[in-house]
Amino acid sequence: MLALHYVWLIGKNYVGNAENAPPPSELYWFVLAAGVLVILSPYFIRKDYLLQKNAKLLEAIKLNKTKLFFFAAIPVYLLLNMILMRYVHQGNDEQGFLEGAQILVSHGRQYFFDHYTEIPWLGRQHPPLPVLLIGYPAKILGSDVLLTSRFLASLLGLGISICTFFIAKKLFDQKTAVYSAILLFGIQLFYQLNLRGNNDIFVTFFFTLSILLLLQINQAKNIKKLSSILGWSFLIGLSISLGNISKYTMVLIYPLLPLLLIWPFPNRLPYHPDKATFFSNLRAGTPQLAAIVLCSLPLLVAWLLFLYQSDIYQDQVSQISGYLGTEVDWSEDEMQVKKFQFFNSWRMQFFLSAVFTRIPASFGLYSLPLIAFGIGSWIVDKKREQAPNIWSNRFILGWMAVVFIPVLMTLPVDRYFMPAYPAIAILMAHGLQTFHLKSVRIPLLMLILSISSIYLECQ
Repeated sequence: MLALHYVWLIGKNYVGNAENAPPPSELYWFVLAAGVLVILSPYFIRKDYLLQKNAKLLEAIKLNKTKLFFFAAIPVYLLLNMILMRYVHQGNDEQGFLEGAQILVSHGRQYFFDHYTEIPWLGRQHPPLPVLLIGYPAKILGSDVLLTSRFLASLLGLGISICTFFIAKKLFDQKTAVYSAILLFGIQLFYQLNLRGNNDIFVTFFFTLSILLLLQINQAKNIKKLSSILGWSFLIGLSISLGNISKYTMVLIYPLLPLLLIWPFPNRLPYHPDKATFFSNLRAGTPQLAAIVLCSLPLLVAWLLFLYQSDIYQDQVSQISGYLGTEVDWSEDEMQVKKFQFFNSWRMQFFLSAVFTRIPASFGLYSLPLIAFGIGSWIVDKKREQAPNIWSNRFILGWMAVVFIPVLMTLPVDRYFMPAYPAIAILMAHGLQTFHLKSVRIPLLMLILSISSIYLECQ
Protein backbone atom coordinates (compact mmCIF):
# COMPACT_ATOMS: atom_id res chain seq x y z
CA MET A 1 0.00 0.00 0.00
CA LEU A 2 2.84 2.38 0.84
CA ALA A 3 4.64 1.51 -2.39
CA LEU A 4 1.54 2.15 -4.51
CA HIS A 5 0.94 5.47 -2.79
CA TYR A 6 4.52 6.50 -3.53
CA VAL A 7 3.99 5.54 -7.18
CA TRP A 8 0.98 7.88 -7.23
CA LEU A 9 2.92 10.72 -5.56
CA ILE A 10 5.81 10.33 -8.00
CA GLY A 11 3.35 10.34 -10.90
CA LYS A 12 1.82 13.56 -9.54
CA ASN A 13 5.31 15.02 -9.39
CA TYR A 14 5.89 14.38 -13.09
CA VAL A 15 2.52 15.70 -14.24
CA GLY A 16 2.45 18.71 -11.92
CA ASN A 17 1.60 22.05 -13.50
CA ALA A 18 0.33 25.45 -12.51
CA GLU A 19 -3.11 24.08 -11.59
CA ASN A 20 -1.91 20.73 -10.29
CA ALA A 21 1.21 21.45 -8.26
CA PRO A 22 3.63 18.56 -7.59
CA PRO A 23 3.63 17.09 -4.05
CA PRO A 24 5.94 18.93 -1.62
CA SER A 25 8.93 17.03 -0.29
CA GLU A 26 7.64 17.02 3.30
CA LEU A 27 4.64 14.95 2.19
CA TYR A 28 6.96 12.10 1.14
CA TRP A 29 8.60 12.12 4.58
CA PHE A 30 5.23 12.29 6.36
CA VAL A 31 3.87 9.29 4.44
CA LEU A 32 7.05 7.31 5.11
CA ALA A 33 7.12 8.15 8.83
CA ALA A 34 3.40 7.48 9.33
CA GLY A 35 3.58 4.21 7.40
CA VAL A 36 6.59 2.93 9.35
CA LEU A 37 4.96 3.98 12.61
CA VAL A 38 1.77 2.08 11.81
CA ILE A 39 3.64 -1.01 10.60
CA LEU A 40 5.89 -1.19 13.67
CA SER A 41 3.20 -0.23 16.19
CA PRO A 42 2.70 -3.81 17.53
CA TYR A 43 6.33 -3.88 18.62
CA PHE A 44 6.15 -0.90 20.97
CA ILE A 45 2.45 -0.88 22.00
CA ARG A 46 1.58 -3.29 24.78
CA LYS A 47 -1.60 -4.75 23.32
CA ASP A 48 -2.45 -7.00 26.26
CA TYR A 49 -2.13 -4.08 28.66
CA LEU A 50 -4.34 -1.86 26.50
CA LEU A 51 -6.98 -4.58 26.14
CA GLN A 52 -7.03 -5.12 29.89
CA LYS A 53 -7.47 -1.40 30.55
CA ASN A 54 -10.00 -1.14 27.77
CA ALA A 55 -12.08 -3.99 29.23
CA LYS A 56 -12.15 -2.28 32.64
CA LEU A 57 -13.16 1.03 31.03
CA LEU A 58 -15.92 -0.59 28.99
CA GLU A 59 -17.26 -2.37 32.05
CA ALA A 60 -17.21 0.87 34.04
CA ILE A 61 -19.10 2.96 31.48
CA LYS A 62 -21.26 0.02 30.25
CA LEU A 63 -20.34 0.34 26.56
CA ASN A 64 -19.25 -2.32 24.10
CA LYS A 65 -16.21 -1.82 21.90
CA THR A 66 -18.22 -0.74 18.86
CA LYS A 67 -20.10 1.99 20.71
CA LEU A 68 -16.86 3.20 22.32
CA PHE A 69 -15.26 3.35 18.87
CA PHE A 70 -18.00 5.57 17.47
CA PHE A 71 -18.15 7.79 20.56
CA ALA A 72 -14.39 8.35 20.27
CA ALA A 73 -14.14 8.57 16.47
CA ILE A 74 -17.00 10.99 15.73
CA PRO A 75 -15.62 14.00 17.70
CA VAL A 76 -12.14 13.39 16.25
CA TYR A 77 -13.59 13.22 12.73
CA LEU A 78 -15.58 16.44 13.11
CA LEU A 79 -12.64 18.31 14.68
CA LEU A 80 -10.24 17.16 11.96
CA ASN A 81 -12.68 18.13 9.21
CA MET A 82 -13.31 21.56 10.74
CA ILE A 83 -9.56 22.17 10.52
CA LEU A 84 -9.08 20.76 7.03
CA MET A 85 -12.12 22.39 5.42
CA ARG A 86 -10.64 25.85 6.05
CA TYR A 87 -7.62 25.10 3.86
CA VAL A 88 -8.95 22.97 1.00
CA HIS A 89 -9.08 24.91 -2.26
CA GLN A 90 -12.33 25.33 -4.17
CA GLY A 91 -12.80 23.30 -7.31
CA ASN A 92 -14.73 24.54 -10.35
CA ASP A 93 -17.82 22.52 -9.47
CA GLU A 94 -17.80 23.74 -5.89
CA GLN A 95 -17.63 27.33 -7.10
CA GLY A 96 -20.69 26.78 -9.29
CA PHE A 97 -22.46 25.01 -6.43
CA LEU A 98 -21.75 27.85 -4.00
CA GLU A 99 -22.76 30.47 -6.56
CA GLY A 100 -26.29 29.08 -6.53
CA ALA A 101 -26.40 29.02 -2.71
CA GLN A 102 -25.11 32.60 -2.54
CA ILE A 103 -27.80 33.81 -4.94
CA LEU A 104 -30.44 32.18 -2.74
CA VAL A 105 -29.00 33.84 0.38
CA SER A 106 -28.58 37.28 -1.21
CA HIS A 107 -31.73 37.57 -3.34
CA GLY A 108 -34.22 35.09 -1.90
CA ARG A 109 -36.17 32.10 -3.19
CA GLN A 110 -38.25 33.90 -5.82
CA TYR A 111 -35.25 35.47 -7.56
CA PHE A 112 -33.35 32.17 -7.29
CA PHE A 113 -35.98 30.21 -9.22
CA ASP A 114 -36.79 33.03 -11.66
CA HIS A 115 -33.13 33.12 -12.73
CA TYR A 116 -32.41 29.42 -12.28
CA THR A 117 -31.11 28.83 -15.81
CA GLU A 118 -28.75 31.78 -15.46
CA ILE A 119 -26.80 29.95 -12.74
CA PRO A 120 -24.28 28.31 -15.09
CA TRP A 121 -23.32 25.09 -13.32
CA LEU A 122 -26.54 24.45 -11.41
CA GLY A 123 -29.37 25.63 -13.63
CA ARG A 124 -28.49 23.72 -16.79
CA GLN A 125 -28.14 20.23 -15.34
CA HIS A 126 -29.05 19.79 -11.65
CA PRO A 127 -32.08 19.92 -9.33
CA PRO A 128 -31.98 22.40 -6.43
CA LEU A 129 -32.36 20.52 -3.12
CA PRO A 130 -28.68 20.57 -1.97
CA VAL A 131 -28.43 24.31 -2.66
CA LEU A 132 -31.67 24.93 -0.72
CA LEU A 133 -30.44 22.85 2.23
CA ILE A 134 -27.27 24.95 2.36
CA GLY A 135 -28.69 28.36 1.47
CA TYR A 136 -31.50 28.48 4.04
CA PRO A 137 -29.35 27.59 7.10
CA ALA A 138 -26.66 30.04 5.94
CA LYS A 139 -29.28 32.78 5.54
CA ILE A 140 -30.97 32.09 8.88
CA LEU A 141 -27.70 31.81 10.84
CA GLY A 142 -25.94 34.57 8.92
CA SER A 143 -23.01 32.23 8.36
CA ASP A 144 -20.59 31.94 5.46
CA VAL A 145 -21.97 29.83 2.59
CA LEU A 146 -18.62 28.10 2.03
CA LEU A 147 -18.19 26.88 5.61
CA THR A 148 -21.88 25.99 5.91
CA SER A 149 -21.73 23.81 2.80
CA ARG A 150 -18.52 22.11 3.89
CA PHE A 151 -19.73 21.46 7.43
CA LEU A 152 -22.97 19.97 6.10
CA ALA A 153 -20.93 17.81 3.69
CA SER A 154 -18.94 16.52 6.67
CA LEU A 155 -22.14 15.65 8.54
CA LEU A 156 -23.53 13.84 5.51
CA GLY A 157 -20.24 11.96 5.09
CA LEU A 158 -20.55 10.83 8.70
CA GLY A 159 -24.15 9.77 8.01
CA ILE A 160 -23.05 7.74 4.98
CA SER A 161 -20.42 6.00 7.10
CA ILE A 162 -22.99 5.10 9.77
CA CYS A 163 -25.42 3.79 7.14
CA THR A 164 -22.57 1.76 5.62
CA PHE A 165 -21.84 0.29 9.05
CA PHE A 166 -25.41 -0.95 9.49
CA ILE A 167 -25.66 -2.24 5.90
CA ALA A 168 -22.45 -4.26 6.32
CA LYS A 169 -23.66 -5.53 9.69
CA LYS A 170 -26.89 -6.80 8.12
CA LEU A 171 -25.11 -8.38 5.16
CA PHE A 172 -22.09 -9.85 6.97
CA ASP A 173 -21.07 -9.25 10.61
CA GLN A 174 -20.15 -6.53 13.07
CA LYS A 175 -16.38 -6.74 12.50
CA THR A 176 -16.87 -6.25 8.76
CA ALA A 177 -19.21 -3.36 9.55
CA VAL A 178 -16.63 -1.52 11.67
CA TYR A 179 -13.94 -1.97 9.02
CA SER A 180 -16.36 -0.78 6.31
CA ALA A 181 -17.08 2.44 8.21
CA ILE A 182 -13.33 3.15 8.48
CA LEU A 183 -12.32 2.06 4.97
CA LEU A 184 -14.97 4.29 3.44
CA PHE A 185 -12.95 7.34 4.53
CA GLY A 186 -9.85 5.62 3.19
CA ILE A 187 -11.27 6.03 -0.32
CA GLN A 188 -9.40 9.11 -1.42
CA LEU A 189 -12.11 10.98 -3.33
CA PHE A 190 -14.80 10.24 -0.73
CA TYR A 191 -12.86 11.99 2.01
CA GLN A 192 -12.06 14.92 -0.28
CA LEU A 193 -15.76 15.40 -1.09
CA ASN A 194 -16.49 15.38 2.66
CA LEU A 195 -14.62 18.67 2.77
CA ARG A 196 -16.23 20.44 -0.19
CA GLY A 197 -19.68 21.72 -1.04
CA ASN A 198 -21.14 19.41 -3.67
CA ASN A 199 -24.33 17.58 -4.56
CA ASP A 200 -22.61 14.18 -4.88
CA ILE A 201 -22.43 13.83 -1.10
CA PHE A 202 -26.19 14.48 -0.89
CA VAL A 203 -27.19 11.89 -3.48
CA THR A 204 -24.80 9.34 -1.94
CA PHE A 205 -26.35 9.88 1.49
CA PHE A 206 -29.91 9.35 0.25
CA PHE A 207 -28.78 6.42 -1.93
CA THR A 208 -27.15 4.66 1.05
CA LEU A 209 -29.98 5.50 3.45
CA SER A 210 -32.52 4.06 1.01
CA ILE A 211 -30.57 0.82 0.74
CA LEU A 212 -30.37 0.54 4.53
CA LEU A 213 -34.14 1.01 4.86
CA LEU A 214 -34.76 -1.50 2.05
CA LEU A 215 -32.55 -4.06 3.80
CA GLN A 216 -34.56 -3.51 6.95
CA ILE A 217 -37.73 -4.51 5.06
CA ASN A 218 -35.95 -7.41 3.37
CA GLN A 219 -34.75 -8.95 6.61
CA ALA A 220 -37.78 -8.14 8.72
CA LYS A 221 -40.00 -11.15 9.16
CA ASN A 222 -43.77 -11.20 8.94
CA ILE A 223 -44.39 -7.59 7.87
CA LYS A 224 -48.01 -8.24 7.02
CA LYS A 225 -49.87 -5.27 8.45
CA LEU A 226 -50.89 -2.82 5.75
CA SER A 227 -49.98 0.13 7.98
CA SER A 228 -46.44 -1.22 8.47
CA ILE A 229 -45.96 -1.84 4.75
CA LEU A 230 -47.21 1.64 3.87
CA GLY A 231 -45.11 3.23 6.63
CA TRP A 232 -41.86 1.62 5.46
CA SER A 233 -42.74 2.30 1.83
CA PHE A 234 -43.32 5.98 2.61
CA LEU A 235 -39.97 6.32 4.42
CA ILE A 236 -38.05 4.61 1.62
CA GLY A 237 -39.94 6.52 -1.06
CA LEU A 238 -39.25 9.81 0.71
CA SER A 239 -35.53 9.03 0.89
CA ILE A 240 -35.42 8.13 -2.81
CA SER A 241 -37.50 11.18 -3.69
CA LEU A 242 -35.13 13.53 -1.83
CA GLY A 243 -32.24 11.91 -3.68
CA ASN A 244 -34.02 12.42 -7.01
CA ILE A 245 -34.18 16.19 -6.46
CA SER A 246 -30.59 16.25 -5.21
CA LYS A 247 -29.06 14.78 -8.36
CA TYR A 248 -30.61 12.86 -11.23
CA THR A 249 -28.18 9.93 -10.83
CA MET A 250 -30.39 8.84 -7.92
CA VAL A 251 -32.58 7.10 -10.51
CA LEU A 252 -29.88 4.40 -10.65
CA ILE A 253 -31.29 2.99 -7.42
CA TYR A 254 -34.50 1.80 -9.10
CA PRO A 255 -32.92 -1.38 -10.60
CA LEU A 256 -31.82 -2.28 -7.06
CA LEU A 257 -35.35 -2.21 -5.65
CA PRO A 258 -36.34 -5.65 -7.03
CA LEU A 259 -33.04 -7.11 -5.80
CA LEU A 260 -33.63 -5.89 -2.28
CA LEU A 261 -37.31 -6.84 -2.08
CA ILE A 262 -37.34 -10.08 -4.07
CA TRP A 263 -33.90 -11.63 -3.99
CA PRO A 264 -32.97 -13.80 -1.01
CA PHE A 265 -30.52 -12.48 1.54
CA PRO A 266 -29.02 -13.88 4.75
CA ASN A 267 -31.44 -16.14 6.60
CA ARG A 268 -34.09 -15.79 3.87
CA LEU A 269 -33.44 -18.65 1.43
CA PRO A 270 -30.91 -21.46 0.96
CA TYR A 271 -28.11 -21.30 -1.60
CA HIS A 272 -30.19 -23.14 -4.24
CA PRO A 273 -33.77 -21.90 -3.75
CA ASP A 274 -36.48 -23.70 -5.70
CA LYS A 275 -38.73 -21.87 -8.12
CA ALA A 276 -41.78 -22.11 -5.88
CA THR A 277 -39.97 -20.33 -3.05
CA PHE A 278 -38.62 -17.69 -5.38
CA PHE A 279 -42.03 -16.89 -6.89
CA SER A 280 -43.57 -16.84 -3.44
CA ASN A 281 -41.00 -14.22 -2.46
CA LEU A 282 -41.75 -12.37 -5.70
CA ARG A 283 -45.48 -12.19 -4.94
CA ALA A 284 -44.77 -11.00 -1.40
CA GLY A 285 -42.34 -8.29 -2.52
CA THR A 286 -44.19 -6.87 -5.52
CA PRO A 287 -46.81 -4.84 -3.55
CA GLN A 288 -44.04 -3.30 -1.44
CA LEU A 289 -42.05 -2.53 -4.59
CA ALA A 290 -45.03 -0.81 -6.19
CA ALA A 291 -45.76 1.20 -3.03
CA ILE A 292 -42.13 2.37 -2.75
CA VAL A 293 -41.97 3.46 -6.40
CA LEU A 294 -45.24 5.39 -6.08
CA CYS A 295 -44.06 7.10 -2.88
CA SER A 296 -40.77 8.08 -4.51
CA LEU A 297 -42.27 9.90 -7.50
CA PRO A 298 -44.31 12.91 -6.24
CA LEU A 299 -41.37 15.25 -5.47
CA LEU A 300 -39.62 14.36 -8.72
CA VAL A 301 -42.83 14.83 -10.74
CA ALA A 302 -43.47 18.18 -9.02
CA TRP A 303 -39.93 19.34 -9.90
CA LEU A 304 -40.28 18.19 -13.51
CA LEU A 305 -43.61 20.02 -13.82
CA PHE A 306 -41.96 23.16 -12.49
CA LEU A 307 -39.19 22.76 -15.09
CA TYR A 308 -41.75 22.37 -17.85
CA GLN A 309 -43.85 25.36 -16.81
CA SER A 310 -40.83 27.65 -16.43
CA ASP A 311 -39.10 26.53 -19.66
CA ILE A 312 -36.03 25.46 -17.68
CA TYR A 313 -36.51 21.93 -18.97
CA GLN A 314 -35.25 22.88 -22.46
CA ASP A 315 -31.83 23.85 -21.11
CA GLN A 316 -31.60 20.80 -18.86
CA VAL A 317 -32.78 18.37 -21.54
CA SER A 318 -30.27 19.83 -24.02
CA GLN A 319 -27.41 19.58 -21.52
CA ILE A 320 -28.19 16.05 -20.36
CA SER A 321 -28.85 14.89 -23.93
CA GLY A 322 -25.41 16.17 -24.85
CA TYR A 323 -23.89 13.84 -22.26
CA LEU A 324 -25.68 10.97 -24.05
CA GLY A 325 -24.24 11.96 -27.42
CA THR A 326 -27.45 13.59 -28.66
CA GLU A 327 -27.63 17.12 -30.06
CA VAL A 328 -31.15 18.53 -29.89
CA ASP A 329 -32.80 21.63 -31.29
CA TRP A 330 -35.87 23.40 -29.94
CA SER A 331 -38.13 24.98 -32.56
CA GLU A 332 -41.65 26.04 -31.66
CA ASP A 333 -41.18 24.33 -28.27
CA GLU A 334 -40.75 20.95 -29.92
CA MET A 335 -37.59 18.94 -29.48
CA GLN A 336 -35.88 17.74 -32.62
CA VAL A 337 -32.85 15.48 -32.61
CA LYS A 338 -30.23 17.05 -34.89
CA LYS A 339 -27.45 14.57 -34.33
CA PHE A 340 -26.93 11.34 -32.42
CA GLN A 341 -23.45 9.96 -32.05
CA PHE A 342 -23.07 8.02 -28.84
CA PHE A 343 -19.76 6.38 -29.76
CA ASN A 344 -17.18 8.93 -30.84
CA SER A 345 -13.48 9.57 -30.29
CA TRP A 346 -14.06 12.05 -27.47
CA ARG A 347 -16.21 9.60 -25.50
CA MET A 348 -13.73 6.77 -26.05
CA GLN A 349 -10.82 8.92 -24.84
CA PHE A 350 -12.83 10.01 -21.81
CA PHE A 351 -13.77 6.38 -21.08
CA LEU A 352 -10.17 5.13 -21.30
CA SER A 353 -8.94 8.02 -19.16
CA ALA A 354 -11.56 7.20 -16.53
CA VAL A 355 -10.82 3.47 -16.44
CA PHE A 356 -7.04 3.69 -16.34
CA THR A 357 -6.37 6.93 -14.45
CA ARG A 358 -9.31 8.79 -12.90
CA ILE A 359 -11.15 5.91 -11.23
CA PRO A 360 -8.06 4.19 -9.74
CA ALA A 361 -6.77 7.58 -8.55
CA SER A 362 -10.14 8.41 -6.98
CA PHE A 363 -9.99 5.22 -4.92
CA GLY A 364 -6.32 5.74 -4.14
CA LEU A 365 -3.81 3.30 -5.65
CA TYR A 366 -3.12 2.03 -2.14
CA SER A 367 -6.68 0.64 -1.98
CA LEU A 368 -6.29 -1.61 -5.04
CA PRO A 369 -4.83 -4.59 -3.05
CA LEU A 370 -7.80 -4.45 -0.67
CA ILE A 371 -10.23 -4.38 -3.60
CA ALA A 372 -8.43 -7.43 -4.99
CA PHE A 373 -8.83 -9.21 -1.63
CA GLY A 374 -12.52 -8.30 -1.69
CA ILE A 375 -13.00 -9.85 -5.14
CA GLY A 376 -11.05 -12.89 -3.95
CA SER A 377 -13.44 -13.26 -1.02
CA TRP A 378 -16.30 -13.84 -3.49
CA ILE A 379 -14.44 -16.83 -4.93
CA VAL A 380 -13.70 -18.22 -1.45
CA ASP A 381 -17.34 -17.86 -0.34
CA LYS A 382 -18.57 -19.62 -3.47
CA LYS A 383 -16.17 -22.55 -3.01
CA ARG A 384 -17.24 -22.91 0.61
CA GLU A 385 -20.92 -22.60 -0.43
CA GLN A 386 -21.61 -20.09 2.33
CA ALA A 387 -25.14 -19.16 1.28
CA PRO A 388 -25.60 -15.93 3.31
CA ASN A 389 -22.29 -14.48 2.11
CA ILE A 390 -22.94 -15.53 -1.48
CA TRP A 391 -26.25 -13.68 -1.64
CA SER A 392 -24.70 -10.65 0.09
CA ASN A 393 -21.81 -10.69 -2.38
CA ARG A 394 -24.25 -10.80 -5.28
CA PHE A 395 -26.06 -7.79 -3.91
CA ILE A 396 -22.79 -5.85 -3.49
CA LEU A 397 -21.94 -6.73 -7.09
CA GLY A 398 -25.39 -5.56 -8.23
CA TRP A 399 -25.00 -2.32 -6.25
CA MET A 400 -21.72 -1.53 -7.95
CA ALA A 401 -23.00 -2.60 -11.39
CA VAL A 402 -26.08 -0.35 -11.42
CA VAL A 403 -23.82 2.63 -10.72
CA PHE A 404 -20.66 1.84 -12.66
CA ILE A 405 -22.12 0.54 -15.93
CA PRO A 406 -24.45 3.48 -16.76
CA VAL A 407 -21.97 6.11 -15.59
CA LEU A 408 -19.11 4.51 -17.54
CA MET A 409 -21.27 4.44 -20.66
CA THR A 410 -22.38 8.09 -20.40
CA LEU A 411 -20.13 10.51 -18.52
CA PRO A 412 -17.51 8.69 -16.41
CA VAL A 413 -16.51 11.55 -14.11
CA ASP A 414 -14.88 10.09 -11.01
CA ARG A 415 -17.24 11.64 -8.43
CA TYR A 416 -20.32 10.34 -10.29
CA PHE A 417 -19.41 6.85 -9.05
CA MET A 418 -19.71 7.98 -5.45
CA PRO A 419 -23.05 6.20 -4.69
CA ALA A 420 -21.13 2.92 -5.13
CA TYR A 421 -18.31 3.84 -2.72
CA PRO A 422 -20.04 2.33 0.35
CA ALA A 423 -20.33 -0.97 -1.56
CA ILE A 424 -16.61 -0.83 -2.35
CA ALA A 425 -15.80 -0.18 1.33
CA ILE A 426 -17.89 -3.22 2.33
CA LEU A 427 -16.16 -5.27 -0.40
CA MET A 428 -12.73 -4.38 0.98
CA ALA A 429 -13.77 -5.03 4.58
CA HIS A 430 -15.17 -8.46 3.71
CA GLY A 431 -11.92 -9.27 1.94
CA LEU A 432 -9.95 -8.47 5.10
CA GLN A 433 -12.23 -10.71 7.13
CA THR A 434 -12.19 -13.60 4.65
CA PHE A 435 -8.41 -13.70 4.40
CA HIS A 436 -7.99 -13.11 8.17
CA LEU A 437 -6.24 -9.77 7.66
CA LYS A 438 -7.89 -8.45 10.80
CA SER A 439 -5.13 -6.12 11.96
CA VAL A 440 -6.45 -2.62 12.55
CA ARG A 441 -3.19 -1.35 11.07
CA ILE A 442 -4.48 -1.84 7.50
CA PRO A 443 -7.57 0.42 7.79
CA LEU A 444 -5.53 2.89 9.86
CA LEU A 445 -2.79 3.07 7.23
CA MET A 446 -5.37 3.52 4.47
CA LEU A 447 -6.99 6.36 6.43
CA ILE A 448 -3.63 8.10 6.94
CA LEU A 449 -2.79 7.82 3.23
CA SER A 450 -6.20 9.25 2.35
CA ILE A 451 -5.63 12.24 4.66
CA SER A 452 -2.18 12.75 3.19
CA SER A 453 -3.74 13.12 -0.28
CA ILE A 454 -5.98 15.89 1.10
CA TYR A 455 -2.82 17.82 1.99
CA LEU A 456 -2.28 18.27 -1.76
CA GLU A 457 -5.69 19.96 -2.01
CA CYS A 458 -4.53 22.54 0.55
CA GLN A 459 -1.47 23.65 -1.40
